[in-house]
Amino acid sequence: MNDFFIASDKCYPIYLGEHEYSIQQIKMKDFAEWIAVAEPIKQHLKTIDNDYMRLLVDLHDDCMGLIALVSDIPIDIVHRYVFEDISQIGAILGCIIDVNGAYFKEQECLSKNNENFGRIKASKKENNTWFDSFQCLVQAGHSHESIMNMNYGTFYKYIEAVEKQNTQQFMTNISAMRIAYHADAKGYQSFKNNMDRCL
Repeated sequence: MNDFFIASDKCYPIYLGEHEYSIQQIKMKDFAEWIAVAEPIKQHLKTIDNDYMRLLVDLHDDCMGLIALVSDIPIDIVHRYVFEDISQIGAILGCIIDVNGAYFKEQECLSKNNENFGRIKASKKENNTWFDSFQCLVQAGHSHESIMNMNYGTFYKYIEAVEKQNTQQFMTNISAMRIAYHADAKGYQSFKNNMDRCL
């Protein structure tokens, strides 16, 4: 899914029989329930090469939980299709994984600790929590309520953007310090005047 699909929190329409349903992106406020069923699926997908039928068989309960969390398909209809046409449920599962690709396709964290998904990058000595990631976005102007109502893809992309912006600012500061250190008074004043014109 593209950035605008993620940023606008769009739903993806699907059809079962004559009825239209939708697949949503997972919200941060529901992430605790999500990770309980999605993380085993994410890990299992690495070993079965996106075989959604096998995934349904191997992790049936997790798959049903995943479908219940991000779709408006009544669970009794899902169970009926498991017996009548399981390939439809496999297709729905594939759609859920695509719509929530920010979670399922994100790069592996260096840490083996599953609690670190989505958190800001940290050195091995630091013990970052989810609140560190939230604070990163709060400092960028987001409220707690807006963060909890973000879908995970938007949350993840904003964290990446803030980290990128912080890195660029750090590099700009280093460059300015280097110029100031090596410049004579006239050269530094010229640099400062050029910077002031950019503001």
